[in-house]
Amino acid sequence: MCIDAEANGHVARWDNTSATPAGAGGRPGGPRSEAEKAERRRVIANNKDWDSAATVRRDWLRTTFLARKTAPKDAVQFIAATLGRGSHDVRRAMESGHSTARQLLAMDAVVDHGSTNPIATAGETATPARATMLALAILLGAGEQGTGRHSWRTPSSETRAYFAALQRWGYPLSPVEQLVLSPDTSTTEAEQAGGGVGGENHNETDDEANPMHATGQEVVEDTGAIDQNADEDTVSDSHQVIS
Repeated sequence: MCIDAEANGHVARWDNTSATPAGAGGRPGGPRSEAEKAERRRVIANNKDWDSAATVRRDWLRTTFLARKTAPKDAVQFIAATLGRGSHDVRRAMESGHSTARQLLAMDAVVDHGSTNPIATAGETATPARATMLALAILLGAGEQGTGRHSWRTPSSETRAYFAALQRWGYPLSPVEQLVLSPDTSTTEAEQAGGGVGGENHNETDDEANPMHATGQEVVEDTGAIDQNADEDTVSDSHQVIS
C-alpha cells in the first residue's frame, strides 16, 4: 500500500480517467473532493434508508390500508385522476398483470398464461365498497411498482402524487420518503446537469431499483450494490493505488 500517492505520482484505481471516456457523463479523473465524499456517503445512507422504508410502507399497505372496509372520501377522485393521467407506471402494471397489487392484496403473485387475474375474479362479486378498495389496490400497486432508490432524488410527478395520497390517508412518511414531496434541490440540480451525484449515474434501471419489477416477488433488501460502493469509497480514501 502506498501511503503518499500524489508524491509518488501514482494514479488511484477508482479515479482512473481511462475508465470514463470523454462525453460519457462520468465524473472527471482525480481524487474526490471532501464535498463529493460527503455526498456519496449521503447517497449510500439514503439508499439504505429507502430500502428499509419500502418494507415498512408495503407492510402498511397490506396490513392497514388495504384491510379497510371502506375507501377514503377522496378515493374516487384519486382513481379518476390517476387513470386519466395514464402514466407509464399504470401501463406497466397492467402489462405485468398487476403483480405488485396482487402481493399487497395477499393474492397469488403469479398468474398462468390464459388464466383469469384473481383481482378480476374478486371484483366480479365485490360490493361497491370492496370494488373501490380493489381499484385503489391496483393503482397503489402501480405507484409502488414505479418507486425505487431513484425516487428520493428524482421523483416523477406520478410518484409525488402517490406519496401525497399515502400521506393524506395516514401513512407516516419517513425522512427519506419526505424527500419525494420535498426533493433536495442541490442533488436534483446536480443530476439534471448530468453525471449524477459526484459525477456518477446513481439512478438504477427500473428492475434494479425495485426488484418487484423483475421478479414479482417480495422485495428483499439488496445491499450488495451499496456494499460495493462503500468498499470503493474505502479503497479510494485509503489511497490504495496502482503503481
